[in-house]
Amino acid sequence: MWTAAAMLLAATMYAQEKTVLPQPRKSGGMPLMEALDNRATDRGPFSGKTLTSQQMSDLLWAAWGVNRPDGKRTAPSASNSQELELYIFTSEGAFRYDALEHALYSIKPGDFRKEVVTRDFGDTAVDIFFVADLEKRRGDDESKRLMSYIDAGYISQNIYLYCASEGLSTVVYTGSLNRQKAAEHLGLSERHLVVGGQSVGVKE
Repeated sequence: MWTAAAMLLAATMYAQEKTVLPQPRKSGGMPLMEALDNRATDRGPFSGKTLTSQQMSDLLWAAWGVNRPDGKRTAPSASNSQELELYIFTSEGAFRYDALEHALYSIKPGDFRKEVVTRDFGDTAVDIFFVADLEKRRGDDESKRLMSYIDAGYISQNIYLYCASEGLSTVVYTGSLNRQKAAEHLGLSERHLVVGGQSVGVKE
């Protein structure tokens, strides 16, 4: 279970800063048309049940993982800028997902979920934040922001479809988050834009 993975994170991640996730499962699951039929927003309340380490691996790969030898991803990115990074908050801490290594990097231990998500969805398993590094995009500030919001939408839909297939609940948001607190806990700079967030969990 993900609680066992949490022990691994506590034992190794905080000491070594990096934990390689299990290889994602790239076969099976719900047929696409069935997943689309089941895709839905669920605002909880979530039960607090955790994800297995395999579910966490599959979720992050489905969202924004590498699916081709040239490093391109499961979601499109305008001009292949790949300006978005996924940061996650769990009961154990804040982490950054490294798609190329399919690994989690520890940023800060502690449970910050209630600080960074302002609406109470219950006890989520994981809160995923979409963060754009605007220096990776070309154009003026407005176009950089607009394209980052569009790219985040692709990733969010991947999460929705994975959750539909896996029987998990999820809700995406742009207003129900504290961007300042998130930036503080994640150590973000002025070039970073917290585009939005998405909570994943098991419904009560």
